[in-house]
Amino acid sequence: MIKILIVDDDVSKANKIRDVASSFLGGSEFEISTTGTITDAAPFLRSTLFDLVVLDLNIPIRADEEPRSDGGIRLLKELRRRKEWKRPTHILGLTAFDNLAKECESEFDGDLWHIVHYDPSSDSWEERLGRKLVHIVETHSARRDGYSCDLAVITALHEIELESVLELPGNWQKKPIDGDETIYHVGSFTRDDKKLSVVAASATEMGMPAAAALTMKIIENFRPRYVVMTGIAAGVKGSFGDILIADQSWDYGSGKNKFIKRRGSIFEPAPVAIPLSPLLKAKVSYFLMSKKTVREIREGWTRSQVPTELKARLGPIASGAAVLENKPLIDEIVEHNRKLIGVEMETYGVFVAARASKAPRPDAMSIKSICDFGDANKNDEYQAYAAYTSSKFLYEFALSELCDIEHNIP
Repeated sequence: MIKILIVDDDVSKANKIRDVASSFLGGSEFEISTTGTITDAAPFLRSTLFDLVVLDLNIPIRADEEPRSDGGIRLLKELRRRKEWKRPTHILGLTAFDNLAKECESEFDGDLWHIVHYDPSSDSWEERLGRKLVHIVETHSARRDGYSCDLAVITALHEIELESVLELPGNWQKKPIDGDETIYHVGSFTRDDKKLSVVAASATEMGMPAAAALTMKIIENFRPRYVVMTGIAAGVKGSFGDILIADQSWDYGSGKNKFIKRRGSIFEPAPVAIPLSPLLKAKVSYFLMSKKTVREIREGWTRSQVPTELKARLGPIASGAAVLENKPLIDEIVEHNRKLIGVEMETYGVFVAARASKAPRPDAMSIKSICDFGDANKNDEYQAYAAYTSSKFLYEFALSELCDIEHNIP
């Protein structure tokens, strides 16, 4: 359903806009709302995410007032200021006054929106509006492949991990699902002309079973194109807070336990690794070429003193059923993959669930940060910092690399 809001006090002009929209959207489902003042537009923008707002620049603030030349700009400024409002995907300014268009041009250009000259004696404005509507229709066609959301973010626990995700600028709102006790949070990551629809939730407990169950539910309910797990992990090497992106994951507890005389019980591992998709691996590798983002993430942390430089690396992450405070066991896991960068409890479950879900299947990722090294010195001191670097890296990576035009779903 394509949703359009017309904010214009000229009834005749608003009707012409409606006629143009009906003409170009004849084969699509659409809904058009109309209001004649800035004050009356506010409830619409609080409650509905519009694909397009057609905004008259010379418009009254309230009913029974004269139009103001800064009326349209006032609405734009309110949109930027009020985080609880739903930021439209596109805004098109429409005015018959050339001088007003020039005065307001910079305000629109800052968000890559446009102003169109309205001339009732010409069809030029109709063609430009029509092209914008065609673009919106073509973008919406991405939903026909079955995806309804760009990105799902999963964490093992709400405390610290999901809390860190919800601190990202996403205009988050709770989204209840009938019969489902999980609390989902929906929002969007937005920067300039880039926008990703996002849903986030935490599992009921740590571990692969809970992570896999949540992944299956979030895929079924929201049909995301990407599923990403964030949070904390034990590092094999590196420093506290370092960001670990899994290029593959496996269950290090998978294998066979058997008893041999004179040797006793022995464990023969037989892991089956699930790799990161080649496309996502290439995107991560490209993104990591720039050190600037990681440096800015480190500089953005102001809650406590962290003495080390922040780094990000791509490599294997192993998952298991227990919290590790056992360095010899980590050394054993490393023996089976010398490139191992981290150990944790959920990633493999997320990867399995994404691979086993019904089509269209999402691509799964894991972005976790080091909070300890799985040894006797394990403590909670760096958990908040690790959760922050993990979620912040996801935010920057998503806006940089997951906003391809053909993938973006408004």
